[in-house]
Amino acid sequence: NTTFTTSTTSFTRKNIVVKVAPAEWESVSKPFSIRNQNVAKAVEDAIFRIETIKPSKVEKGKEDEYIQVLLISPTSSPNQKVPLVLRPHGGPHSGFSTNFDWGNAFMVSQGFAVACVNYRGSIGYGMSMLSSLPGHCGRQDVDDCMDALRHVLKLKIETKAYSKATSSKSDVLSYDKDNVMVWGGSHGGFLTTHLIGQFPETFCRAATRNPVTNCAFMVTETDIPDWCYIEGGLGPYHPGKFLSREQMAKLYNMSPIAYASNIRTPLLMLLGMKDLRVPPSQGLNFFKTLKAKGVETRCLTYPESTHSLSDSVRTEADVWINVVHWFKMRS
Repeated sequence: NTTFTTSTTSFTRKNIVVKVAPAEWESVSKPFSIRNQNVAKAVEDAIFRIETIKPSKVEKGKEDEYIQVLLISPTSSPNQKVPLVLRPHGGPHSGFSTNFDWGNAFMVSQGFAVACVNYRGSIGYGMSMLSSLPGHCGRQDVDDCMDALRHVLKLKIETKAYSKATSSKSDVLSYDKDNVMVWGGSHGGFLTTHLIGQFPETFCRAATRNPVTNCAFMVTETDIPDWCYIEGGLGPYHPGKFLSREQMAKLYNMSPIAYASNIRTPLLMLLGMKDLRVPPSQGLNFFKTLKAKGVETRCLTYPESTHSLSDSVRTEADVWINVVHWFKMRS
């Protein structure tokens, strides 16, 4: 028999040895706990930081609001600028945590730094910040992502301690402002397509999974029309309620399609053809719009997949491999 001990509990099971150390949020540096040695080796030198950022635009009385970025960087290219992937999460009321994320690990192993943005509206930061986003989607969350990106691009991170004994200089890691990509799914795809439309000179490449691109159309197609009402600032949803012309215009204007004419960034779209949450028509219409404009665009469809594109290991692996390949075509 073996006794299990954590910071709060202990219990016994037969023929199993487990040691669990208490977590300390403030001292997080390498939040990887990996059994597969090939994966562990690929990311063992990764640098992990949590950056807290003040938004550039805040309402009066909400000056204590902030954005957080979970920044994971490779150290394989000291004193060279690293390509950066900005990654906003979906939801929008979800969030990135310090749990192991194999997609991030894969990108880092391929030489990319990843900036995971918890914009205002993410869970885990209190009700006030969470409820600040509905009615301001397409503006507040977009601005927060750009504030996060500007902050990260200014960072210079030492990757080796300075040694007086040897007088050796530290290796310095910084990020390449000319090699910034953006990747997100669902509401993260909403933000990805917004960002390349509102800031067409910023991103060299983009990829998106099942993105919301036109809320005015989506409200009649999705299995969660209440999402469109709440996030669009239209109030509670009722099945017998019909949108006014003004409300339709509001949903359209908060959507990425309103900025599609500005887009020049090459875009990869990945769509689950059985997605009921964000119907594939959202992505297909956006894809056709960009193709008609002559923008470099590629669309991959998964006939049996739903919203997350994680219905099978094969599908999920195919998604990540294609995203990284798309980014490597530029970097």
